[in-house]
Amino acid sequence: MLPKMFKKTTKQKLFIYFLKRVEGFWSRKKPTNKGYEFNVHDPFEVIGEDTGYEKLYLVGDSWLEGSDKPIVIAFGFNDWKFGFIAEYLPQYRVAFAPRKQVDMKAVRLLMGLSIKPKLALIWGYNESKLLGRYLKFIGIDTWRAEDGFVRSADLGANGVTPYSLVFDRKGLYYNSNGTSDLDCLLDNYEIPISTVHEGTKLFNFFIESNVSKYNPFYTKKRYRN
Repeated sequence: MLPKMFKKTTKQKLFIYFLKRVEGFWSRKKPTNKGYEFNVHDPFEVIGEDTGYEKLYLVGDSWLEGSDKPIVIAFGFNDWKFGFIAEYLPQYRVAFAPRKQVDMKAVRLLMGLSIKPKLALIWGYNESKLLGRYLKFIGIDTWRAEDGFVRSADLGANGVTPYSLVFDRKGLYYNSNGTSDLDCLLDNYEIPISTVHEGTKLFNFFIESNVSKYNPFYTKKRYRN
């Protein structure tokens, strides 16, 4: 038989481990999106115990494919976006912070991670100055994400999956006070004349079809009347 002291210690360890699993995943409310379904993975199973990632939402098949892929931590995203954002980044394991954690709470969260993320992905410019400075201080590159130029057949506020997204390492196309990957591409890339003609045709098609960034059916109906 094992000594009583050893049994007590083992029971305590099991109880603490069980409690961590309950608080860290089992009892947490999981985000969902019926229009674009996804699973939130148990951090204890895909990355281990006491990593700090139990405070995040781990989404995407990459978490089930081993530990070789780098980690992206995403800030400022509505939870209904988790599924398709993760699928846009199959080369990374994507961990989402709660949407409103973009200030000191986000800094504390980063400080508690045992595995340093490769980069931070931010929706728009949702981060606080404090978070932005801390990311630079610890050497984590920042990317930004936004809706593309032709987004969807309904408003994004209605939780509709976008047809296109923009991922930018420098800034975003609508920020006139800074540069972006798109700016650099247009400034430095020599566009073939065939591509110019193809783009012109596509641009005219959008105009003739009344295609815009958002295309809700009720707006079109009101416009025709």
